[in-house]
This record gives sequence, structure tokens and C-alpha cells, in this order.
Amino acid sequence: MTLVRSPLPRLSGNSYWLLVFLLAFVQCKTLQTATKDPTSTEPNSDNKTKIDTLIISEPDESNVIIVDPKIEEEIEKDDLINYSSNSLGIILPLNTESISFYGNQISSRHEALVHYYLGIKLALRELNAENERLNVLIDDSKNNEGELVRILSKYKDQGVKYIFGGRGKAHVSKIAAYAEEHDMIYVSGWQANSKFLGENRNYVQLNPGFQAHVLTILNHALAEFRPDQIKIFGSRKESNRINEINRLYQELTGLDETLESFIVESMEELEELEMTEWMENPEEQVFIVPVTRDYNLIHDFFRFLSFNELHERSIVYGVTDWNNEKLFDHLNNFDVRLTAFWNPSVASDYNTFEESFYSMTGTRPKEKAFEGYGHVLMMADLMKKSTAEERLAGLDLESPGMKAFLVDHNVLEFPGTDRSIEPSYFENKSVHLLGFKDFRYFILSN
Repeated sequence: MTLVRSPLPRLSGNSYWLLVFLLAFVQCKTLQTATKDPTSTEPNSDNKTKIDTLIISEPDESNVIIVDPKIEEEIEKDDLINYSSNSLGIILPLNTESISFYGNQISSRHEALVHYYLGIKLALRELNAENERLNVLIDDSKNNEGELVRILSKYKDQGVKYIFGGRGKAHVSKIAAYAEEHDMIYVSGWQANSKFLGENRNYVQLNPGFQAHVLTILNHALAEFRPDQIKIFGSRKESNRINEINRLYQELTGLDETLESFIVESMEELEELEMTEWMENPEEQVFIVPVTRDYNLIHDFFRFLSFNELHERSIVYGVTDWNNEKLFDHLNNFDVRLTAFWNPSVASDYNTFEESFYSMTGTRPKEKAFEGYGHVLMMADLMKKSTAEERLAGLDLESPGMKAFLVDHNVLEFPGTDRSIEPSYFENKSVHLLGFKDFRYFILSN
């Protein structure tokens, strides 16, 4: 059961206030939930004839968050108690000075970032209410290296021991090097490949990289199917990914052989594939598809399987959750197994978060709000469980909708070889494997 989306309130602003995002309380006191229409092609869409009413109290106007251009001055006093070894610095690429308004509306990109920030604020409020108060500094890097240097210097002077955030290779490199030099622990929430850092025992990549996703798929598939049933499908753009999947397969199994691979660019090339052997084979056929953003190619691949009457015997593993409306019919009709670090629709406590966010802000949260909320609660868990670098390895962390188990990156890059014991940096290996039925995601395994 999911909340029916209500329109976001309009945003106020002018050339002087580049970012005054006032999330005012709305007129209605109720939001509605509805039973899923099984004929709908959209996930979480609603059957208008079966309405349940979920009563949510009108938000207290005095508690509604106002985001000011000077982010660091807006932080509540409760977030800044006394500087200690538990101080956390959060660096966000809000770039408030570049925000412009068109028709009194903020851009979708900046709106998502503001919702991410508000998710952080909600997490901090909940931690305070539970007497789990953190000493937190939140800063806008403005996507500027000089500003980033100023922020890091401030963190060192004020005793910050943990840093979260930073976006892009240049900023991640700068923060990671600074954390290593000054004995801080730095956690990146978005970077998915940090090999450019080399060895850094003060750095954690929270977002699982490609190897973590592939190992989740291979371990699951090989436990159920023979290697000769498993094939890899992709375009030439995925050639490097296909090679990496085969390399990991060889390391996991100790075999010299690779998995059968098919590389095409279009539906026309797909149609030229010889399918007689597969069509005559009554066994299930397994496809690993490392295509992420080319939804047209994924769509054509599913059509190709259906045209060849293979959909009832095909199991399709996808890297990422393919959350695109063009694919929802296919996902619903096939046996799909999709990887994801987090997906709000499978979080058991997402409705509670949604109610709390609405109560605080008077508006419905974007996905980014739940991500910010989960990231901060994950950091709080890490700060409670780790006070030294050597304790990062094997750390088991959890927050709403997210899980993490930290290992050395080389354990994922070189499974089953001696290189796995060479030190690099820490990475989260926990990846959900999701199914999709009745137009909803569900967790197959963690």
C-alpha cells in the first residue's frame, strides 16, 4: 500500500534569495492510499475505486524546515553540541549560489538535492529524540575546490573525525587524501568506483561497485544453474563489463572457460542471432544483462525473447533495478532478478518515513530524501561501531532500506586469488537481489 502523490507546494524565491525553499504546510489533512490495479503498467500506481484514507496530522508551522542560502547557519543548535571525537562533517554539492528559478519553480536537480538535505535533517531530529545526538556540521561545497579546501581545514580545526559526502572524482580524491593525512574516516555515499585512490585505509565506498553487483548475480545464478545455461548479453558499449563478468566468473570457479556472450547493437542484430538450439532446449536459459541506461536495448531484448517463445524459460539478471516505465510490463512478465544497493519500495519502514517527512515539511518526499535519511542513520551506526581504522573491516551496518558489510575492495576485485589480501580501501559488498511481480519490487535475497 503506497501513498498517493500530492502536488508539491510551489517554491518561493527571487534573485536575492537564490535558495529559500519553504516547504509550507498544505491545506488538506489527509493523504490517500490505494490498492494496486493489477492491469496497470506503472509500479505503485493506484486503483481509484478502492481508497483507504491515511490520516496524517497537519504539520506544525513552527517545525517546517526553511532552507537558507547560508546552509551552515541554518543548522539547528541541537546538531552542534560540543565538538568531540564523534563529530561528523557532511559535504553536499548543493551549489546554492548557482540555483535559479524559472516560473517560480526550482529545477528538478536542485529540488532533489534539497530533499536529500531535508532527509538528513529528519534523521538528525530522530537521533536527537532518541538521545543519540551527533555533533554535525553540514557544508555546501559549491562544486568548488577552493571552498572544499576551506571546509576541510575547518573540520580539522574543529575536531571532526568523520566525513561524509563529496561528489565527483576530483572532490572524492581531495577529501580521501585529507582524511588519510589527518586520521579521519571518510565515507563516500555516491562514488561507485574508487580504484583511482589506490590504497587508503581511511576511506569507505558505501555504494557497492560493479564487482559487488556481479558477484551477487554470479553466486546466486551458479547456486541454481549450470554454467552452460548462463549467457551474457549486451551491446558493444558493455564489452568491458562483459569481459569483467567473465574474469570474475573464472576467478570464482577456477575454470579457464568463459560464459557464452552475445554482443549486439540493435534489434536487427538481435534478430540475426541463431536461436534454434535454445528454442529446442527445454531447459531454462539464464541471461546476465549488464546494460544499465540503454532502456531501448533492454526493451528490444525482452521483445526478442518473447518473439522466440522463450519468456517462460528465461531468467534474466540485471545490473541495477531497471526502474523505467518502458520496462515494467517486461519485468512483470519475466523472471527477473535485479541488483540494487537500496530501493525505497522494498523498505519496510518507508511509509513511516513518508509520514514523518510530511509532518516535518508539509510535502511528499522525493526518493533522494529517503537516501539522505538512510545515509545519515548509516553513518550514525558506523560511528557507534568503529573508532579505529582496523575496525572498519567486517563492519556490519544497517539503516532503513540500506545494508552494508565492509570488506577490502580487493576481496571483490580479485575473489579467489592471492591479490584479494592486498590492502586497498574499504567497500560495501551488500547488494539486494530484487524480483518484480504485480508491478512491485520485492527482495529475493540480501
